[in-house]
Amino acid sequence: MTAQTAPETAQTAPAKRTAVSAIIVLAGSMLSAALAAVANWIAANGLGAAGFGVFSLAVAIMTVVQEIGGPALDTAIVRHAAPLVAKNPQRAEVFFRAGILLKWGISGTL
Repeated sequence: MTAQTAPETAQTAPAKRTAVSAIIVLAGSMLSAALAAVANWIAANGLGAAGFGVFSLAVAIMTVVQEIGGPALDTAIVRHAAPLVAKNPQRAEVFFRAGILLKWGISGTL
C-alpha cells in the first residue's frame, strides 16, 4: 500500500502546487480589480464629472501607448532584426538600438 501511495503523491504534488498558485493568482487579480474599482470611485467623487472624464481619457491613452511600446514593439524588433543577426550584424544592431530608443522615448512620455 505504501508503494502505491508514493507514485500517487509524486504525481499529485505538482497538481497541488499548480492549484495553489492558481488560487494565489486569482486572489491577487481579484484584489487588484477591487482596488482599481475603489480608486476609480474615489477619483470620480473627488474630480467631478468633467475632471473624471479627463482622468479616464488620460488613463486610456496611457494604456494604448503602453501596449504599443511594450510587447508590440518587442515583437516588431525581433521579427525585423532576428533574420539579420547572422547575415548583417551591423544592420541588426541598428534595429535593436532604434527599438531601445523608441522604448525609452515611449516610457519617458508616460
